[in-house]
Amino acid sequence: GATAIAQVVSYCAIPLLTRLFSVEDYATLALFFSWLLPLVVLSTLRIEFSIPDAGSDSECSLRRDIALNVSFYFSIGVLLIMFLITLLGCKFHNVFWLLPLGVLVTAWSQVYNFYTTRIGEYRLNGYNRIVGNLSISLISIAIGYFFYNGYGLVVGFILGQIISVLMVVVFSKGKLSWRDLLGVRFAYPHISGFRKYIIYNTPTGLIEVMQLSIIVFVL
Repeated sequence: GATAIAQVVSYCAIPLLTRLFSVEDYATLALFFSWLLPLVVLSTLRIEFSIPDAGSDSECSLRRDIALNVSFYFSIGVLLIMFLITLLGCKFHNVFWLLPLGVLVTAWSQVYNFYTTRIGEYRLNGYNRIVGNLSISLISIAIGYFFYNGYGLVVGFILGQIISVLMVVVFSKGKLSWRDLLGVRFAYPHISGFRKYIIYNTPTGLIEVMQLSIIVFVL
Protein backbone atom coordinates (compact mmCIF):
# COMPACT_ATOMS: atom_id res chain seq x y z
CA GLY A 1 0.00 0.00 0.00
CA ALA A 2 2.79 2.41 0.87
CA THR A 3 4.55 1.63 -2.41
CA ALA A 4 1.34 2.37 -4.31
CA ILE A 5 0.82 5.69 -2.48
CA ALA A 6 4.46 6.64 -3.12
CA GLN A 7 4.02 5.97 -6.84
CA VAL A 8 0.80 8.01 -6.95
CA VAL A 9 2.68 10.93 -5.36
CA SER A 10 5.35 10.70 -8.07
CA TYR A 11 2.80 10.54 -10.90
CA CYS A 12 0.81 13.47 -9.51
CA ALA A 13 3.98 15.59 -9.56
CA ILE A 14 4.72 14.87 -13.22
CA PRO A 15 2.33 17.48 -14.76
CA LEU A 16 4.01 20.21 -12.69
CA LEU A 17 7.56 19.00 -13.18
CA THR A 18 7.21 18.71 -16.95
CA ARG A 19 6.16 22.35 -17.09
CA LEU A 20 8.97 23.55 -14.83
CA PHE A 21 11.80 21.58 -16.45
CA SER A 22 12.79 21.19 -20.09
CA VAL A 23 13.43 18.08 -22.16
CA GLU A 24 17.17 18.74 -21.75
CA ASP A 25 16.77 18.74 -17.95
CA TYR A 26 15.12 15.33 -18.10
CA ALA A 27 17.91 14.14 -20.39
CA THR A 28 20.41 15.25 -17.73
CA LEU A 29 18.47 13.26 -15.12
CA ALA A 30 18.46 10.19 -17.38
CA LEU A 31 22.20 10.47 -17.97
CA PHE A 32 22.80 10.85 -14.22
CA PHE A 33 20.73 7.75 -13.47
CA SER A 34 22.49 5.76 -16.18
CA TRP A 35 25.71 6.11 -14.18
CA LEU A 36 24.11 6.08 -10.74
CA LEU A 37 22.33 2.71 -10.94
CA PRO A 38 25.35 0.55 -11.94
CA LEU A 39 27.49 2.29 -9.31
CA VAL A 40 24.86 1.64 -6.62
CA VAL A 41 24.95 -2.08 -7.45
CA LEU A 42 28.74 -2.09 -7.14
CA SER A 43 28.79 0.11 -4.04
CA THR A 44 27.37 -2.51 -1.66
CA LEU A 45 28.52 -5.66 -3.52
CA ARG A 46 24.91 -6.80 -2.92
CA ILE A 47 25.75 -7.58 0.72
CA GLU A 48 22.34 -6.15 1.67
CA PHE A 49 20.76 -9.15 -0.05
CA SER A 50 22.18 -11.31 2.74
CA ILE A 51 20.23 -9.42 5.43
CA PRO A 52 17.04 -11.53 5.10
CA ASP A 53 19.14 -14.66 5.75
CA ALA A 54 20.42 -13.37 9.11
CA GLY A 55 19.62 -15.73 11.97
CA SER A 56 19.26 -13.04 14.64
CA ASP A 57 18.68 -9.31 14.98
CA SER A 58 22.31 -8.76 16.00
CA GLU A 59 23.57 -10.59 12.90
CA CYS A 60 21.08 -8.58 10.85
CA SER A 61 22.49 -5.32 12.22
CA LEU A 62 26.02 -6.53 11.56
CA ARG A 63 25.25 -7.24 7.89
CA ARG A 64 23.50 -3.89 7.57
CA ASP A 65 26.51 -2.05 8.97
CA ILE A 66 28.93 -3.89 6.69
CA ALA A 67 26.85 -2.99 3.61
CA LEU A 68 26.73 0.65 4.75
CA ASN A 69 30.46 0.55 5.46
CA VAL A 70 31.37 -0.76 2.01
CA SER A 71 29.12 1.73 0.20
CA PHE A 72 30.54 4.64 2.22
CA TYR A 73 34.13 3.93 1.20
CA PHE A 74 33.08 3.08 -2.36
CA SER A 75 31.48 6.54 -2.69
CA ILE A 76 34.67 8.17 -1.41
CA GLY A 77 36.58 6.15 -4.01
CA VAL A 78 34.29 7.41 -6.78
CA LEU A 79 34.93 11.00 -5.69
CA LEU A 80 38.71 10.47 -5.65
CA ILE A 81 38.61 8.92 -9.14
CA MET A 82 36.66 11.92 -10.41
CA PHE A 83 39.27 14.30 -8.99
CA LEU A 84 42.00 12.22 -10.65
CA ILE A 85 40.20 12.33 -14.00
CA THR A 86 39.93 16.12 -13.67
CA LEU A 87 43.65 16.45 -12.87
CA LEU A 88 44.44 14.44 -15.99
CA GLY A 89 42.67 17.08 -18.05
CA CYS A 90 39.49 15.17 -18.87
CA LYS A 91 36.18 16.97 -18.56
CA PHE A 92 32.70 15.68 -17.83
CA HIS A 93 29.25 17.09 -17.15
CA ASN A 94 29.17 19.12 -13.91
CA VAL A 95 26.16 17.19 -12.65
CA PHE A 96 28.40 14.16 -12.17
CA TRP A 97 30.00 15.81 -9.15
CA LEU A 98 26.77 14.84 -7.39
CA LEU A 99 27.30 11.16 -8.24
CA PRO A 100 29.25 10.12 -5.08
CA LEU A 101 26.57 11.56 -2.78
CA GLY A 102 23.83 10.12 -4.98
CA VAL A 103 25.39 6.67 -4.88
CA LEU A 104 25.78 6.83 -1.11
CA VAL A 105 22.24 7.86 -0.20
CA THR A 106 20.63 5.55 -2.78
CA ALA A 107 22.66 2.58 -1.55
CA TRP A 108 21.88 3.34 2.09
CA SER A 109 18.19 3.66 1.29
CA GLN A 110 18.28 0.23 -0.35
CA VAL A 111 20.17 -1.32 2.57
CA TYR A 112 17.64 0.04 5.07
CA ASN A 113 14.78 -1.21 2.90
CA PHE A 114 16.09 -4.76 3.39
CA TYR A 115 16.91 -4.15 7.06
CA THR A 116 13.56 -2.71 8.17
CA THR A 117 11.73 -5.49 6.32
CA ARG A 118 13.88 -8.18 7.98
CA ILE A 119 13.32 -6.90 11.53
CA GLY A 120 9.61 -6.32 10.94
CA GLU A 121 9.51 -2.51 10.91
CA TYR A 122 6.91 -2.51 8.15
CA ARG A 123 5.21 0.70 9.23
CA LEU A 124 8.51 2.61 9.21
CA ASN A 125 9.41 1.07 5.86
CA GLY A 126 6.07 2.17 4.41
CA TYR A 127 6.18 5.71 5.77
CA ASN A 128 9.76 5.98 4.54
CA ARG A 129 8.73 5.16 0.96
CA ILE A 130 5.96 7.78 1.01
CA VAL A 131 8.09 10.50 2.65
CA GLY A 132 10.96 9.79 0.25
CA ASN A 133 8.87 10.19 -2.91
CA LEU A 134 6.96 13.16 -1.48
CA SER A 135 10.24 14.90 -0.58
CA ILE A 136 11.75 14.27 -4.01
CA SER A 137 8.65 15.64 -5.76
CA LEU A 138 8.17 18.72 -3.55
CA ILE A 139 11.85 19.70 -3.52
CA SER A 140 12.11 19.30 -7.30
CA ILE A 141 9.00 21.44 -7.80
CA ALA A 142 10.32 24.12 -5.43
CA ILE A 143 13.70 24.23 -7.19
CA GLY A 144 12.02 24.43 -10.59
CA TYR A 145 9.58 27.15 -9.58
CA PHE A 146 11.68 29.41 -7.33
CA PHE A 147 15.29 28.82 -8.44
CA TYR A 148 15.09 27.30 -11.88
CA ASN A 149 18.18 25.18 -12.37
CA GLY A 150 18.92 22.59 -15.03
CA TYR A 151 20.18 20.26 -12.31
CA GLY A 152 17.02 20.70 -10.25
CA LEU A 153 15.67 17.21 -10.92
CA VAL A 154 18.95 15.61 -9.86
CA VAL A 155 19.28 17.82 -6.77
CA GLY A 156 15.65 17.14 -5.84
CA PHE A 157 16.23 13.40 -6.10
CA ILE A 158 19.34 13.48 -3.92
CA LEU A 159 17.84 15.76 -1.23
CA GLY A 160 14.71 13.62 -1.12
CA GLN A 161 16.83 10.50 -0.67
CA ILE A 162 18.79 12.20 2.12
CA ILE A 163 15.56 13.00 3.98
CA SER A 164 14.39 9.41 3.48
CA VAL A 165 17.65 7.95 4.79
CA LEU A 166 17.78 10.29 7.80
CA MET A 167 14.23 9.32 8.70
CA VAL A 168 14.90 5.60 8.73
CA VAL A 169 18.28 5.95 10.48
CA VAL A 170 16.76 8.05 13.28
CA PHE A 171 13.57 6.05 13.85
CA SER A 172 14.75 2.49 13.25
CA LYS A 173 15.10 0.52 16.48
CA GLY A 174 18.47 -0.89 15.34
CA LYS A 175 20.66 2.12 16.12
CA LEU A 176 23.62 2.85 13.90
CA SER A 177 27.09 2.71 15.46
CA TRP A 178 29.18 5.37 13.72
CA ARG A 179 32.40 4.10 15.29
CA ASP A 180 31.98 0.66 13.74
CA LEU A 181 30.53 2.01 10.50
CA LEU A 182 33.57 4.15 9.69
CA GLY A 183 36.17 1.52 10.61
CA VAL A 184 37.63 -0.35 7.65
CA ARG A 185 38.67 -3.22 9.92
CA PHE A 186 35.02 -3.68 10.86
CA ALA A 187 34.04 -4.93 7.42
CA TYR A 188 37.14 -6.78 6.27
CA PRO A 189 37.00 -9.97 8.43
CA HIS A 190 33.39 -10.64 7.44
CA ILE A 191 33.52 -10.05 3.68
CA SER A 192 34.39 -13.70 2.96
CA GLY A 193 31.03 -14.73 4.42
CA PHE A 194 29.24 -12.89 1.59
CA ARG A 195 31.21 -14.48 -1.22
CA LYS A 196 28.15 -15.85 -3.03
CA TYR A 197 26.45 -12.44 -3.08
CA ILE A 198 29.59 -10.71 -4.31
CA ILE A 199 30.46 -13.30 -6.98
CA TYR A 200 26.98 -14.18 -8.28
CA ASN A 201 24.44 -11.53 -7.27
CA THR A 202 26.52 -8.45 -8.05
CA PRO A 203 27.18 -9.33 -11.74
CA THR A 204 23.50 -10.28 -12.17
CA GLY A 205 22.35 -6.96 -10.75
CA LEU A 206 24.86 -5.11 -12.90
CA ILE A 207 23.57 -6.79 -16.06
CA GLU A 208 19.98 -5.87 -15.14
CA VAL A 209 20.65 -2.15 -14.72
CA MET A 210 23.08 -1.93 -17.65
CA GLN A 211 20.28 -2.98 -19.99
CA LEU A 212 18.79 0.46 -19.42
CA SER A 213 22.01 2.42 -18.94
CA ILE A 214 23.56 1.27 -22.22
CA ILE A 215 20.51 2.56 -24.14
CA VAL A 216 20.99 6.01 -22.58
CA PHE A 217 24.76 5.92 -23.26
CA VAL A 218 24.11 5.17 -26.94
CA LEU A 219 21.53 7.94 -27.25
